[in-house]
Amino acid sequence: MTPILNDYLNTRDGFKLSYAYFPKENAKAIVQLIPGATEYKQRYFELIDVLNENGYTCIISDTRGHGHSVSDKYPFGHVGNAGELLQDLSLVTDYAKNLQPNLPVALLGHSLGSLLARNYLMQNDDKIDLLLLLGTVAPVSIINIGIIISKLAMLFTGGNYGHSRIISGFSPMNKPPEKWIAYNKQYLLDRNSEYLMKFNFDNGAYYSTLELVRNLAQPKRYQVKNPSLPIYSFSGKDDPITGGEKGLENTKNALSKIGYKNFYKKVYPNMMHEIIKEENKALVFQDIVKVLDEHFV
Repeated sequence: MTPILNDYLNTRDGFKLSYAYFPKENAKAIVQLIPGATEYKQRYFELIDVLNENGYTCIISDTRGHGHSVSDKYPFGHVGNAGELLQDLSLVTDYAKNLQPNLPVALLGHSLGSLLARNYLMQNDDKIDLLLLLGTVAPVSIINIGIIISKLAMLFTGGNYGHSRIISGFSPMNKPPEKWIAYNKQYLLDRNSEYLMKFNFDNGAYYSTLELVRNLAQPKRYQVKNPSLPIYSFSGKDDPITGGEKGLENTKNALSKIGYKNFYKKVYPNMMHEIIKEENKALVFQDIVKVLDEHFV
């Protein structure tokens, strides 16, 4: 699939953010997609093709330090701070709304994207009409300890751009992919050849991720302008990132304490973290379209 627009947006600080835009005539809504850690926008083109065919305009951007959103200041693996990442997403939303005014917007985030999507709610929940979370990252009760340890480790390992084994040890990304990514063996083989994903997060990127996790359980940070926002979680039963049934319940409770009561979840058996890359991914595509149609048709 070839996007109608494949260009760069100029952010507030002068960074060039790579995006791809897939308009649909007489669209039902706009779906803005947020990739996961180390991912790039082309990995979502298959899902976007399905959404387009079902009447949805789509827009997706590469997170700073990912894909084609890189520079000298933001090389591969350096994402910047949480505030910059959230401003980027808001910029993409506004840009898409300007291209097709008066359309409702669904925000869809996978993994790190699910973290960013929930942090996006702090100031921008009134810009969207539906939130879809894939590979939903669970809140972590001892996250503040991780943040303190990370701050100390950064002092001795090159600061934001350095690489600390202590800090990276908090991340599941260092585990073998077959233990948490997917059961789909052919996909895991293909994934090894994706050159745009052959990098590691630096200290700053891990620290920003920890901050994003911390914010999940801090209700005072959220303005809650759209408390009736429907929020859906789609995850694999064997995905360790969600924290299992208990983790999903913690996610629901954290959102409820903030003020969002409309949380729904779908858990797929025999799937791990990247559910849209599993052999039965068509089931996930179908369910995503079904939820979108329930709200926008």
